Amino acid sequence: MAGIAALVVSANSNLTALEVASILKQTAAKDLSLEGYPRTPSASYDPNPTWDVSPIAPFERGDFIDVGDPDGTWSPWFGHGRVDAARAVAEALRRKAPEIGQTVHQVSHPNSDIPDNNAIGVRDTILVEETLDISAIQVGVDITHTYIGDLRLTLMAPSGTAVILHDRHGGSADNIQRTFTLEDVPAMSAFLGQPMRGDWTLHVQDLARRDVGRFNQWELTLVGQPDVVIHLEETPGINIPDNKPAGIERRLETAVTGNVQEVEVTLDITHSYIGDLVVGLTSPAGTNIPLHTRAGGSMTTLSQPIPRPRRPLCECCAISQLRGRGD
Repeated sequence: MAGIAALVVSANSNLTALEVASILKQTAAKDLSLEGYPRTPSASYDPNPTWDVSPIAPFERGDFIDVGDPDGTWSPWFGHGRVDAARAVAEALRRKAPEIGQTVHQVSHPNSDIPDNNAIGVRDTILVEETLDISAIQVGVDITHTYIGDLRLTLMAPSGTAVILHDRHGGSADNIQRTFTLEDVPAMSAFLGQPMRGDWTLHVQDLARRDVGRFNQWELTLVGQPDVVIHLEETPGINIPDNKPAGIERRLETAVTGNVQEVEVTLDITHSYIGDLVVGLTSPAGTNIPLHTRAGGSMTTLSQPIPRPRRPLCECCAISQLRGRGD
C-alpha cells in the first residue's frame, strides 16, 4: 500500500494525503469473491464453540453497498475493495492540473498622428516569437483624441483573425486610455487556441472630420499553453444488448480546460457481425460524432484508432472548446 501510494504521489505531486486515500478508494477493484463463510466448526477440544458469533449483520455478507461514502460503495468484508495500482496512477494523472501558462507581454510606442477622416488610418505591429497556443489575451491602448466617437480600433492576429475593440463609441469623450479584456470584448475569444507566434497589428482609424488625435502607445499581453495531451481510458468489459437501439453508453471525464485541436479514439469491441454496430462520440457540449456506422459486414472485431485532423474543430462536426469539467 505504501509503495502504491508513492506511485500515485509520483504521478501527481500536488495531491494531499486525503486525496491520495480518496483515489485509492475510488479506483479499488471490486471483482472479489463474495462467497459466504461458515461458523467455526466444533472440535474435540471445544465441541460447542458458542463464543463464535460470526457471521452476524452486517458482516454476514460481503456485498458492496452504497453507504453514502463519496468515494464509492463499501463492503463489510473488503472495505472499498482491492487496491489497483494502475487505475490509481491513471486517476492521479487525470487530476493533474495543466502547466501554468506562460505570459508574454510586449509594449510598442508608435507615437504617430492619426490621419483625420481617413479609413487608411495608422497601423502598428508587435512581433511575438514565442510558440504557444493562446489561452488568455488583453490589449492596453493609449490614444489621445478629442472625440473618440470618430475612432475604430481593430486588432489583427498573425492568423489573419481580426476583432474590433472599439467601434466609434464614446461620442465626444476625450482619449482612449484603457485595457480591453475578454470580459469587455467577448469577440476576442476568437483568438483563443490560436498560435501566438507572429505579427500582431493594431489598426487605428479616424472615420469623421474635424477632431484629430495621436496613437501614443499600446501593449499586448498573451497567456499561452504548450500542447497538452490528455489520455482517458476505460476497460468496461460489458455486453452489448442485441438489436436494442438504446445500446450502451460509457463515460470518460476530464477536468482540464483548453481548446481541442486533435482527437483520437481507440476502440476494442468484439462482435460476431460488426456491420450491426453504430458507434458515436458525444462531447460535453452535446455534439455527436459518428465513428462507425454499420460498416465491416461479417467482420468480428472493431479494434482500431479513429483519428481526427489536427486543427481547431468546427462546431458543426466535432468537439469545440472544453471549459471546466466535461464528459
